[in-house]
Amino acid sequence: MTEKQSLLSQLRQENIRHPGALALPDSDDKRIFTVTERLLSEGSATRVALMGEKSVLFANAKSFGIDLALIAGRIDIYPADKPETALSKAAELLSTGDVQAVIAGNRSTTAQVIRAGISGVGLTPGVRTVSGAFIMNKDGEQVYLYADCGVVIAPTEKQLIDIASESVKTWNCVFPHTPPVVAFLSFSTKSSATHEQQEKMAAVAAKFKELFPNIESDGEFQFDAAFDAAIGRSKAPNSTIPGRANCFIFPDLNAGNIAYKITQRLAGFQAYGPILQGLAKPFCDLSRGSTVDDIIASCYINLKKSRL
Repeated sequence: MTEKQSLLSQLRQENIRHPGALALPDSDDKRIFTVTERLLSEGSATRVALMGEKSVLFANAKSFGIDLALIAGRIDIYPADKPETALSKAAELLSTGDVQAVIAGNRSTTAQVIRAGISGVGLTPGVRTVSGAFIMNKDGEQVYLYADCGVVIAPTEKQLIDIASESVKTWNCVFPHTPPVVAFLSFSTKSSATHEQQEKMAAVAAKFKELFPNIESDGEFQFDAAFDAAIGRSKAPNSTIPGRANCFIFPDLNAGNIAYKITQRLAGFQAYGPILQGLAKPFCDLSRGSTVDDIIASCYINLKKSRL
């Protein structure tokens, strides 16, 4: 069994035991019709809120071979004539507790989704940064978190600490039985090079360790030193992180976004996300190229987050 299958299976079973309601505001989409039918049929969701004209949605779903009428008793339809209206209504439903999670972005832009999330549910107390993490998984044993890969172009030190602390929460949500081990990445390992960008990541790593002493973390590391124990021992002999890191914090969006796509396309990892972090309630942004399984995984993860 692949990690993709085992992870989805585990999350599905958890949500079947503790189902919740969610909103899928970018509703007029074959993928969303398929996701709605699957979630309600398997019992991992109690209700699904869709946005648009009911007759149009049901007719379009039917044209794809999906009969929403069979599950209509568990579908709530809200009128929306444009993406901003749909996202705003979904945020309202989340804020009032009518749904436990919002999954959007298969049609809307990341900026639209984030604006709706911030205005509708606000930020997590003590956090001023919205970021996007990806769960990367392959072959049963290889599971990692990459952040930030989707939101903050050039994060400050404070933003990087927010990104790391929220990434730990995401990791603990998805993998509660595996402790997070955080590596702050750079082009340098423990000052093997000297530059303001290297100094920035070293300072972030030190500050994070001071603020969160119970979370195992270190930096700055080149990726190979954080990932490979032998290389890490030679480059950072006093660190316990090399070969054990599972949460990788990138210095900027260029590095994070490029890295997750290379890992996905060349190494064959499945990328689940972006999982929006920093919002007070689960309001998720999807890639517009998301597959049905990608969207299902985001639904499972964000419904699980809502229970924490």
